[in-house]
Amino acid sequence: MRSKDNAEDNGWSWSREVTAHFGNLSSVMRGSFRNPPPGTPVTDPATPVGPGLGLGQTVDDLDDPVARANFRVVVIVPTEVDQADLSDPKRARRWLYVYRGGASHKPKPALPGGEVIGEWEKVEVWP
Repeated sequence: MRSKDNAEDNGWSWSREVTAHFGNLSSVMRGSFRNPPPGTPVTDPATPVGPGLGLGQTVDDLDDPVARANFRVVVIVPTEVDQADLSDPKRARRWLYVYRGGASHKPKPALPGGEVIGEWEKVEVWP
């Protein structure tokens, strides 16, 4: 995994990646990160409504301190993926994909009827 502060030779960095994802949002969506904390009652006087917080804001500055403090990018690295196709009720289908690659990955036993596709194994299972 790459270090948060360590840029690679090709110019990749976590900071630039997070800014790019933030920049891909509309200004209204970026403004939603200036809302009061989600799930808190609107009429509750104890709800912490700090400076710069409020509904319906737009943010055009990609370095807005309040919105950026509330924005996160999460990286999910799956080891199993379950796919279902329920479009035909008489022939519902389901597949299980299990990650088999990577030197540090501890492999699981092979699945009966599995098909290896790159670093993944795919097997059709009962829906």
